[in-house]
Amino acid sequence: MVRTLDQQYSPDNPLCDPENVRITDLLQQDQAMEIVNAFRMDGLSEAAIFVSQDSNLYTLDDLYGLDEPAGLACVAPLAKQSIETGKVQHCSNEDGMMAVAYPVWLRYRGKSYLKGCLAGSPPKPVTRNMLKSCGYIMGIVADSLTEKISAAFLSDIVNRDRRELEERLKIVDNTIVDVINSVSAAFVLISSDMTVAWHNNMLSKMCGHANIVGKVCHKEIWSSNNICAGCMVKQTLETGKPQSGNIRVGSASRGTHYYKVATAPVFNESGEVKYVLELVQDITEAWETESELARYKRLVNNSDDLMFICNGKLEILAANHKFLECTQYKEREITGMSVFSISPQHELERTLKTSDTLRTTGMMMNFGQILKKDGSIIPVQMFFTYDSKADIYEAVLKDMSERMRLEQEIRTRSEELQAQNSKAMAAIEEKNRFFRNVSHELRTPLTSIIGFAELLLEDTQEPLSERQKAQLGRVVGNSHKLLAMVNDLLDLSRLDAGRMRLECGNVNVEEMLGQIVCNMMPLAQNKKLSVSVSIPKKLPVIITDEQKLGQIVVNLLSNAIKFTQSGGVTIKAVKNAKFISISVSDTGVGIPEGELEEIFMEFSRGSASNVGTGLGLAIARRLAGFLGGEISVSSKVGVGSTFMLKMPIMQKKDSRCAV
Repeated sequence: MVRTLDQQYSPDNPLCDPENVRITDLLQQDQAMEIVNAFRMDGLSEAAIFVSQDSNLYTLDDLYGLDEPAGLACVAPLAKQSIETGKVQHCSNEDGMMAVAYPVWLRYRGKSYLKGCLAGSPPKPVTRNMLKSCGYIMGIVADSLTEKISAAFLSDIVNRDRRELEERLKIVDNTIVDVINSVSAAFVLISSDMTVAWHNNMLSKMCGHANIVGKVCHKEIWSSNNICAGCMVKQTLETGKPQSGNIRVGSASRGTHYYKVATAPVFNESGEVKYVLELVQDITEAWETESELARYKRLVNNSDDLMFICNGKLEILAANHKFLECTQYKEREITGMSVFSISPQHELERTLKTSDTLRTTGMMMNFGQILKKDGSIIPVQMFFTYDSKADIYEAVLKDMSERMRLEQEIRTRSEELQAQNSKAMAAIEEKNRFFRNVSHELRTPLTSIIGFAELLLEDTQEPLSERQKAQLGRVVGNSHKLLAMVNDLLDLSRLDAGRMRLECGNVNVEEMLGQIVCNMMPLAQNKKLSVSVSIPKKLPVIITDEQKLGQIVVNLLSNAIKFTQSGGVTIKAVKNAKFISISVSDTGVGIPEGELEEIFMEFSRGSASNVGTGLGLAIARRLAGFLGGEISVSSKVGVGSTFMLKMPIMQKKDSRCAV
């Protein structure tokens, strides 16, 4: 795109105004489309630079008269939001569409003018990590676009000034005969006594006075009562040699400004310096731009990422501080070094393929390794971009050493935990096997002892004495207790091994509870305890294992009778939409608050008890969970305890349940 000076910068041309200048005025078509095509990746994703003109949204493809690719309708709404708000926009919807949009600015005279945005989406299938990486790269490119169009606009302004100066400034017979007053630089002719002999209109604007001819230059131009230190006009008067340099001037009225100053001697016929021609150019904007670039460079150097750029020959041109620190190279050593010198031997071929791919796609990301100066390897995640116009590769590397170390530590720890878990499971299985073997070995002789003892008690042909009957009765009773203990151990072993099976069926809770209370009534009557039953009519039939449910209730009821010396025991049933709750309350000794959970632990009997094995409640809670229910307890020492069994009406079916 070529424009003549008059076409671009005539006084009434709006392109002189940063408010009206457009991206297409500053960014050449091939520059813009190279950036966009790099993000499109041969049609794998959608991307475009969007511009708002005349209240309408256009892509640069449309403005340049190119065919607009399909699919941009997905990112156009996000681009519109970015241009309307001037902020970065992200989106993610249920269809898997993910996109980002970054605003592009023109920065001039300390102000920012929104000119468009760069918007796009990663190729599908897309993940949030991919969107984050794409957004990170698009943000860098959008910032680069901002810097490019800002530099292009400022460059055009400077070129206009220079061309007008070259075309309109003429010197004849070593004197100024004509200067175009419209030139943006200030010209002043200063006499040997430091007074102003002539000046153009720009100096009048700069000083705020229409005419300062005959007045002291440093007082009128620089608002100083004394000659400035290092005054270039004075040096030219004394040496007859041109001078140049930059100066900074600050005042309450005009603020801080930076100027480029150049002086040239004007000689008389005798060869003496008669005048000094001084050129003063306000470079505050350029200085601020340079300061901004310096700040950007500091940000790059302060980044935790490793960064470097190289030319088309893959020779490193520059690297940031983090790269030099990690690779242990000095800047003078790394400059000019081939990228292959920092690539491990097994990575050389891939490095070459990466550079070839970048020339086509414009950007890519992968994982790899780089060599430090001492030959050790740094694992890195790599982001590459390629500027075809400048033939420059840019690389951003993230050191993955710490992450890989942590991952390895996690893997090692996981393996250790798996090994410990295997040992623990083996120990549990060994314990269960022991319980099963002991239980089976004890049940057979116990059953025989109980059977023979009961036969002796029932023998009418050879009746026993009362003393013998009493002693034999104790044998039968203790044998039954021991058999119950063996059965508890066997149940606990089955639960631990996952070998307990459910035999599910329809259970009438009212009938089951009535039968259990009837069977347990003699125990309560022997201790002169009252038994209160509160069971509502028409309790719903539940689907569960009746034998195991009854075992739980029997355990709770027998414990209540066992630990109650006076008063009574109460059984209640309550129903709601999905559950039936069965509570067993007593007026016994109660349980200390600190032991409410301990009583459900295996072989724990609590401080208030010195009888039993401590397995009953542990098995009851495990069986309740096995049936899909739960057991809770509330108690107060000296008042009594209430155990609550909550059971679902419908039992969930699984491989253990046979209905």
